[in-house]
Amino acid sequence: MSMSRQLLVSKYLEETRKVERPDKIRIRAFRAIDDLPSCVRFHQGHTLVLESYGLKLTTANPTWMEDPFTYVILVESLDGTQSYGGSRIQISTKETPLPMEAAIGYMEPRIYDMVAGLREQGTAEICGLWNSSVVAGMGIGSTYSIRCAFAYAANLNIKSMFALCSPYTYRMAGNFGFHRVKSLGKDGVLPYPSEKQVAIVTFQDDVKAMNGASELEKTFIFNLRNTPTQITEEDVGKSTPIQVHYNL
Repeated sequence: MSMSRQLLVSKYLEETRKVERPDKIRIRAFRAIDDLPSCVRFHQGHTLVLESYGLKLTTANPTWMEDPFTYVILVESLDGTQSYGGSRIQISTKETPLPMEAAIGYMEPRIYDMVAGLREQGTAEICGLWNSSVVAGMGIGSTYSIRCAFAYAANLNIKSMFALCSPYTYRMAGNFGFHRVKSLGKDGVLPYPSEKQVAIVTFQDDVKAMNGASELEKTFIFNLRNTPTQITEEDVGKSTPIQVHYNL
């Protein structure tokens, strides 16, 4: 990352502030290289969440911010100053491996051939899933982020999608048609991000048809594809309904 870009990142980090529990949110999608300030807010929020679990991202200036094949789903305040959660869609190219390839490839090299074989039709990974503690239990950084990622993915030149799940997110992933890749690791399970933890490799073979997804999620996703800009009232968790401004 160039010196001028590093200065911009530092400036945007200084502008981040403590988030407050919202009664209105916006969920929008964009290509990473088109909005550096929002990428920095996304990364900062993700970093803080991981640190709360004793984990650490490998770099303060991740290369995905400069990758034209990275797309971001960001959950934020209506004025864009506060970030509450989100996810990323990373499209596989010969130049850019999927995050899971870097994460598990050294212990499960078969992932490389698997991804390469799917690349011509278009394959990607949904990754970087996080939500702020102030919206914990509302589904904003998990269910809503994944739902919007699949709605948006129909606009991209991809056929399939991977996800590296924790045991917690694996329970949710099935609602979106992700199934365990049993040919990798031990029945799809590998020790990651540490020897004391595990991750599950999952795969959705058709992001447009949403094979295997629940009827509820299909209804949400197809509605968002048909009307990518809309405002709804949503019941989230145990909190009062929240107004959601979609801009996909």
